[in-house]
Amino acid sequence: MASSEFSEEKELPDEKEELLNGVQAETGKNVLLSLLNAFPALLLEDNVTAKNIETELHAEIAKQEARLQSLENFSCRLDASIAEEEGRPSPDLEYILEKEKTLNLQLDEIEKEEESVLETVNDVEVQCAVIDGVEKHYWRIFNRYESRVRSINGEVESFAGRREIVEDKLRVLQTINVLNDCFHIWYDGPYGTINGLRLGKLDQSVGWEEINAAWGQAALAISSIAKERKFTFGMFRIIPQGSYSKIAKIGEEKSKSYELYTNGGFWNRRRFDIAMHWFLLCVHEIGVFAETNDRTMKLPYEIKGDRIAGISVKITVSSLENWTRALKHLLMNLKWLIVWCSKQRY
Repeated sequence: MASSEFSEEKELPDEKEELLNGVQAETGKNVLLSLLNAFPALLLEDNVTAKNIETELHAEIAKQEARLQSLENFSCRLDASIAEEEGRPSPDLEYILEKEKTLNLQLDEIEKEEESVLETVNDVEVQCAVIDGVEKHYWRIFNRYESRVRSINGEVESFAGRREIVEDKLRVLQTINVLNDCFHIWYDGPYGTINGLRLGKLDQSVGWEEINAAWGQAALAISSIAKERKFTFGMFRIIPQGSYSKIAKIGEEKSKSYELYTNGGFWNRRRFDIAMHWFLLCVHEIGVFAETNDRTMKLPYEIKGDRIAGISVKITVSSLENWTRALKHLLMNLKWLIVWCSKQRY
């Protein structure tokens, strides 16, 4: 817009020249027209002379020249004004040029910022691509993990159900006295019995085979109690072997052991007495251990040496009646130990 105004200002001298030329042409034309118009009138007047006509022409020419001079003066003033205007820039043009310069600088800064923003956008797009890859990898891992968790939860629920079943069975089993069921000790008249086998002899109705089998059950019972309570005998080791069980001092098991069985013969009764005596000492030893660890525990029959409740367990010392009574007391003490052991489990 400023350029068009400036070009219009430059075109002013050409317009002025055209104006002046037009004025001059018009002035000359008017002079001639006025002379031509006045000439016939002058010719009609008789008293008009050539000199008067010349005078009139000169006056008209002078008048037109004065008018022309006035126009030239106006033209000079107009030229001066135009020259002054051309030499001094317009305030609006200065503002526009300065504004244009400022805007160009701002445009350069904006273009630089645009380049920086484009670079940042490219970097962000690259980072977004990397993040998208990481996110996809994460979701793959998460899906596998979630699937694994569901599988584990299913297994946990299955184990929980099985555990409830096992715990129910355990509660049932805990109500069962295993040792008492395995070694049922009771009495049959004057005889003490273990698993229905009578221990003792009053007449020929009880054979030595039954007595030997009862001693085998007693040996297995006291060994089971010691194993259950993790107790180790200090002097003796009982060797349960059914109807042929034995007992020996610790370290002499292979070289010197005594039989907890007999055929009723006279010659092996001494060895049988020693075995029964040592067995009674083992019952006393584990009884002391039980009483020490449980103040509520007390064996019903006192044991001293080879005697229980004051009666010897040796068949060569006591009568068959007393021997049978001593073995009955021995089985009762053994039953107390079984009950104590079962109570300690729970």
